[in-house]
Amino acid sequence: MPISARRICALIAGCLGASFLVTPSSAQSGQVSWGPWQLRWEVADDAGIGVRNVRFDGRTILYRGNLPVVRVKYDGDACGPYQDRITWSNLGTDNNCHNGQKVCQRTFSFAGRDWLEISGRAFIGAYDIIQAWYFSRDGEIQPRLFSRGLHCNIDHVHHPYWQLDFDMDGAANDQTFLHLPSFPDFGFGPGWFRYSNEYDSRRNPAEKPTWFQRDAQTLLGVFIQPSSADGPHDAFSGINAGIRRYHGSEVGPWPFGASGELGYNNAENVISQDNVLWYVGHLPHKAAEGPDHYHAIGPIIRVFKP
Repeated sequence: MPISARRICALIAGCLGASFLVTPSSAQSGQVSWGPWQLRWEVADDAGIGVRNVRFDGRTILYRGNLPVVRVKYDGDACGPYQDRITWSNLGTDNNCHNGQKVCQRTFSFAGRDWLEISGRAFIGAYDIIQAWYFSRDGEIQPRLFSRGLHCNIDHVHHPYWQLDFDMDGAANDQTFLHLPSFPDFGFGPGWFRYSNEYDSRRNPAEKPTWFQRDAQTLLGVFIQPSSADGPHDAFSGINAGIRRYHGSEVGPWPFGASGELGYNNAENVISQDNVLWYVGHLPHKAAEGPDHYHAIGPIIRVFKP
């Protein structure tokens, strides 16, 4: 069950055995060990609250996860477009964590499951934004964006771009797949297609897409699916996922501007390489809903251990 906007204000910290490296409000990184998870969070490169060296049951799952940009498009270009970026300077300490920190670290129970939360609250223009990473004890990751506020009293869509550098059991030997119920058997089981080159996927949530990235040798992997709040791509933000070969020069601040789509697609080989999956969400906000209603979006990521 995804963490929803209706629940964000009701998540109260509980004592579930987490170990946090306590940092002052000026610190921009920290180490966390909780249950099966070990990770480091950081706020760097104008790329939101990122997580690094994420391990589950002692095995590397995610080398680095970031949110470099949230592109925002208003109907008729009444405002913007905007490229909202969460940085250390626009994060506040009013994040319901009650510890005076810009980055909140806490644990809670929700829907019968135990969760670790790493989150922060940013104020960008008229927007009140919560960016969060949720980790469940049973092996699920939910990156989330909660947003409210109106720059103009006009319908618009928020498009967050998560950069997910999965390095299962190491950086090499990544394989990336897409499953659609309508696909035949391409040799990997009914519905499964393996990407051979960098690609921009335009499979909307209504098609029930599932992306899967694994280590080709150990078969440790993750399933990535849209949450129920994710909408379709549109003319402004035209993809739902991007498969890219890893390059250090492609890590850092968003270089494409408010109007620019994700680049870096050079049709490079991605079979048994070091690959990065970009997940792109599409979060509509109707002006009639007013400025105070939080909207939520983000993928659901599940660890697969063979």
